[in-house]
Amino acid sequence: MATGKDIKLAVDMEEALGQMQKIQKANAEFVQKLAEGQMELVNELIDGTMKHFDALKGVQNPQQMVELQNQYFTDSAKKITTQGRKLFDLYVSSQPAIASLMPVGGAAAKKPAAKPAAKKAAPARKPAAKKPAAKPAAKKPAAKPAAKKPAAKPAAKTVSKKATPPKASAKPAAKPAAKPAAAAKPTATAPKS
Repeated sequence: MATGKDIKLAVDMEEALGQMQKIQKANAEFVQKLAEGQMELVNELIDGTMKHFDALKGVQNPQQMVELQNQYFTDSAKKITTQGRKLFDLYVSSQPAIASLMPVGGAAAKKPAAKPAAKKAAPARKPAAKKPAAKPAAKKPAAKPAAKKPAAKPAAKTVSKKATPPKASAKPAAKPAAKPAAAAKPTATAPKS
């Protein structure tokens, strides 16, 4: 025989099931629109790629190919950005609809709060036994620093002079030495008459 609690539980379960079906329907609509948008983007990109390959067949020089490639990537980026914006807007617009179907506190909000159970006192623990302190390690005499060895010089490479290009001097070319300033010479003056 069903009691009042059983009937209330059955009604609550039926309401929850109806709510879950509404959420599932809203999610299914969102996923369907999302999949349609993705397929639309894929179809546009495939069509654009096929047209691009057809255009590449008639390329006469590298400059023309580079221009076609730039145009293709620009068009593809615009398509992807536009479709991404559409899908983002779809996501943003569908979230309030789905959120409105969700109960604020979830299933736990409908249940009455459980009475707190009396806590049992935890058994007292015995204090841990103290461990003896570790003995200090014996000191070793300090090691003398090793004498520094001169760095090894790299082995000279043997390369034919024909194979190597002339080396550019690391220093700038020396400018011709400036002429020393002429010693001060008396200048000839016009004789007085």
